[in-house]
Amino acid sequence: MKSTTASDKPKTVGPTRRPRGSGPRPADLEQAAWILYKMKLAGLTERVLGDRIGVTGTMVRWVIYDRKASYRVRVGVAEALGFSSWEALLATRQGRKRGAA
Repeated sequence: MKSTTASDKPKTVGPTRRPRGSGPRPADLEQAAWILYKMKLAGLTERVLGDRIGVTGTMVRWVIYDRKASYRVRVGVAEALGFSSWEALLATRQGRKRGAA
């Protein structure tokens, strides 16, 4: 029986790919679109919010797209958009009626 060593294992070259289907779910995309819409109305960018909160714009984006969970970022985004909490921000989106302008 032949034993395998670390040198016998194939080496990966280049960037690794994420598994198919591991991207944001449709509900996350709708949530993100709503929050980004509210940010645009307020004249805010991910980078500006990140600077205010003390994190990177990338972290803000990850939280908006529900890829990371950060209470501090959620509270910062909600307050910057004039909401008392993250839940209040999401409830406003969910409370909209379809077809309403």
